[in-house]
Amino acid sequence: MKINSLQVVNFRKYTAKQITFDGLVTLIHGPNGGGKTSILEALYMASVGKSPRTNRDAVVILHAADSASVGVDFVHRQVEQKIRLKIHRRDRKEMTLNDTPVKQKELVETLQTIFFGPDDIQLVKGGPQPRRRFLDLSLARANPLYYDALLRYNRVLAQRNRCLKIGDESSAYGWDEQLAQQAAYITAARLSAMDAWNRRLQEVITEISDTKTEMSLRYLRPYAAQDDPDTESYRQMLAASRERDMRYGYTSVGPHRGDWRLERDTWDMARYGSQGEQRLAVLALKLCEIDFLQEQTGERPILLLDDVLSELDKRRRLAFLAWIDAHRIQMIITGTDIPRELEGKMQQIELDGEGDGTME
Repeated sequence: MKINSLQVVNFRKYTAKQITFDGLVTLIHGPNGGGKTSILEALYMASVGKSPRTNRDAVVILHAADSASVGVDFVHRQVEQKIRLKIHRRDRKEMTLNDTPVKQKELVETLQTIFFGPDDIQLVKGGPQPRRRFLDLSLARANPLYYDALLRYNRVLAQRNRCLKIGDESSAYGWDEQLAQQAAYITAARLSAMDAWNRRLQEVITEISDTKTEMSLRYLRPYAAQDDPDTESYRQMLAASRERDMRYGYTSVGPHRGDWRLERDTWDMARYGSQGEQRLAVLALKLCEIDFLQEQTGERPILLLDDVLSELDKRRRLAFLAWIDAHRIQMIITGTDIPRELEGKMQQIELDGEGDGTME
């Protein structure tokens, strides 16, 4: 998988810009506020249909414009393809793959990018919602059946919660069987992914940082006393929680309350890890995600790094770049300057901060 070019119109500060990507590694550099992150944001939006920076699509539209567009030409399974997004202020966004209208699911399955920026440290320090979102997106990319199961689960959960809120007890519990079936599938898939990433996490941490600290992922189900995630165990948990759920008006059992955490020597890194350790661990996790998706889909995702190299010392920068080179990953990175280790080794694109024009 390789991205060949990006075109944006009325996106963030850009009236119009086109960029052609040559080779495997591209460094986009320039002053702060020059629009570097917006380039990565546009590429990511083309791959998942959503921004990594905001939940409000209209925010990316240039002031005074009614819509913005993003186009990405890329190679998938040795076939040239193109994705086009049009984001409107008042209407739903339009998504096409090779000129055919598609839904988000088709984007997620086709162009796969891994985004890592400064805010991703919240995967360690923040609440459970971004961690669930990260895990669900990875699994949806790896397996279309997971995407479908997640949609079904969320629809059934919404119906059950609606009945609970209005006190319709019999209707609420009528959804338990469907909820238990989807919950069991989702939980089993999440646990399997945790195992797959744990098999690689320590190795990747060691390769990019030369540290022997033991790091691992632990999946958490605060609502479950037992480890068995099968359908029958969810039936029993839902039945046992009925009185509580009716009292509070929402479903207290299920994957929507699941979580995971990064641990260092069995200690929660959110509490006991330094910010440098946390950031390095999340970077390693993203690299494990690349391996996981390649293993599941046969295609190597593209890595989008927003001002990350400046957070690493020289030794770790060199180790990280060696890992990228060894795995032949296309990487598009941003920075305010050019690290000495990268001079002459990659495509360099300088942004002048004006936000207009074409660069190839």
